[in-house]
Amino acid sequence: MVEQFFTALIWQLLGDHGVGMAVTGGLGNQSRADIVLNLARQQPNNAELISNVEYACKAFNILRENRNILVHSHSIFPTDDGTVHWRRATGRGPTGHLTTAASFADLEKMIESIVNLGMFTIELVGTIKASKEGTEFEPRSERPSMPARLRTVSDSPDPE
Repeated sequence: MVEQFFTALIWQLLGDHGVGMAVTGGLGNQSRADIVLNLARQQPNNAELISNVEYACKAFNILRENRNILVHSHSIFPTDDGTVHWRRATGRGPTGHLTTAASFADLEKMIESIVNLGMFTIELVGTIKASKEGTEFEPRSERPSMPARLRTVSDSPDPE
C-alpha cells in the first residue's frame, strides 16, 4: 500500500502521470524513496513539504527494512521469555545468520505504522497537487509516530 502511495508521490512531483509511470515501472522500494526525496528537495520555497517528505522517507525505509527482515527469515520460533525470534541468513558464510525479536504486538505496531504512514503519504500527494494547482489543502492529521526498528538479538541456535 505505502509502496503504491510513494509511486503516486513521484507521479505528482513530476507533474505527469505518463512520465511518472515510465520512471517508476521497475523501481525497487529504496530507489522509490530516494527519487521521492530528491524530487521534493527540488520544490522551490517549500521547506515544510521537504521536511515532511524527509520524515516520510525515513519512516518508509524503517518499515522496508523491517519487512525485509521478516520476509527473508527462514526460521521463526518462540522463546522462553515470550518473544518470537525470526532467523535469517546474512550471506556471510555458513554461520552468517541474524536473529531478530518480533512479537505479535510488534507486528501489530508495524501494521499500524504502515497504515498511518499510508494516510500521511496520501495527504502529501494532496498537498503537492494543491500547491501545483495554486489551491489550498488542509491535512487531516499530524505526522505519524516514527516506526520502531525491529531489534536484533544475540545469535541463538535454531531449536531442534
